[in-house]
Amino acid sequence: MRREAESVAVVGVGAVGTYITHVLNEAGFEPLLIFPSFESAKRAREQGLSLNLPDGTSAKVKGFITTWEGVGNSSLRVAFLCTKAYDVPKAAVALRPKLMRESAVVSCQNGLGSLEAIRKIVPMAEVLALILNCGVMREWEGVFSLVGCSTSYMQISERFGYLSDLLMPMELRIVEDIEPFRWLKLAVNSAVNPITAVNMVRNGAILEDPYLWRLAELVVREVASVSSAWGVEMPADPIDELRKVCSATSRNMSSMLQDILSGHRTEVDFINGAVVGRGLVKGLEVGANRALWLLIRYMESSRASR
Repeated sequence: MRREAESVAVVGVGAVGTYITHVLNEAGFEPLLIFPSFESAKRAREQGLSLNLPDGTSAKVKGFITTWEGVGNSSLRVAFLCTKAYDVPKAAVALRPKLMRESAVVSCQNGLGSLEAIRKIVPMAEVLALILNCGVMREWEGVFSLVGCSTSYMQISERFGYLSDLLMPMELRIVEDIEPFRWLKLAVNSAVNPITAVNMVRNGAILEDPYLWRLAELVVREVASVSSAWGVEMPADPIDELRKVCSATSRNMSSMLQDILSGHRTEVDFINGAVVGRGLVKGLEVGANRALWLLIRYMESSRASR
């Protein structure tokens, strides 16, 4: 088991990477945990990693902490790429020489653009998208809380069917075509992330406040119109999906809100910005998404200048 686990890596051990590592631990694997620098790896070794679970317990997250320098070339069979979307190109370039000839890279990013970028940078690998529908919050360095999950989605080819075993502890549905599910997640993210960040509220507030809900509905319907224009029909009613996700993650602080509060760059360019860009190509004006995109960009720049 350890030999197999050493060919499995998690790249980007933040909120999502910590949760993925926990799932792998539950399946009996302790993967390589690749940190971007010696200093960040050293802190992780000293402080440890843990995930608070919804039942009130805490799980120690286990893996072999290392940096890119500690990973041999052509040694990785599976890599879960869990960085922020804007860090994907740099991480994928570093990952490329570390992959075996027949390897799988699993993209865990929000929004659109990351999957396509990874496929260009590592064309020799099978690049798959994991549409993760879980709320995970950073409490402080090395400590995260899993607030709630709904069903996640993944397309897995027969050659890499063993990935479903790695992710068995997760509520995961294997689908034949991941693209409709990417757009479904994009519709939800386009509403939840910026609305909670602009208003400094948790996800559940969208269900509780009629004005926030009306705005969220407007945003989601715009994404649905863009999706249809690109020939992608969502697999479920996106309004129902929005309601389900907000309910399942009601206590969660969205990743965009967490980024704003910590002064970090957000992924809004890959979420609402992607909707605006793809809408313009099809001649669609998506005013609600554009407004939220600009508001978040303003919040990023104003906090960065302080």
